[in-house]
Amino acid sequence: MNDTLRFRTESDGNLPLSEGGFGSVHAEVFADGTDVYRRVHGEDRSVYLTGPRLRADRFQNQGAWFVSVYLATAESAVSQSSRSAQRTYLVTGRGTPEQLDGNVSNYTATAVVDADGLVRSLNVSYDRTTNGTTQLVSLAFEYRDVGNTTVTAPSWYPEARTVTGAANESPAFLIY
Repeated sequence: MNDTLRFRTESDGNLPLSEGGFGSVHAEVFADGTDVYRRVHGEDRSVYLTGPRLRADRFQNQGAWFVSVYLATAESAVSQSSRSAQRTYLVTGRGTPEQLDGNVSNYTATAVVDADGLVRSLNVSYDRTTNGTTQLVSLAFEYRDVGNTTVTAPSWYPEARTVTGAANESPAFLIY
């Protein structure tokens, strides 16, 4: 993404929430050419975000941020993958990445990287123990339809456009 502000991403996971604890969430980001909107849906509610905090420069390298955090492990390996007709590489990481907080165990991360260096997918799973409670944390993303493609607005876009004011800056929960 260079100067283009038209893209759409979706991600699912059981991730730490800003309000504390963990939750299963579905997050979507849509840039309409002018502004960027984010919908985070978890449990029984959705939160819509827009405004300066969500400009494209924050999200254009989101995949790179996930890779730098979750593949920065003490143990890693690279092998050629046979998962697709295109030449790809499988990168696996074990051990705890430095940027993860808390007591982490059973950590695994797997990324599929194409011949051009684009991380096509990343899957992460680990157990985090906090205050004696262990929870499974998982994260996955996959890039599809990269290049010349038509970006369509999601069904929630009209509702997100009506969100204004403090709700944009103080969400009830926000994942990264």
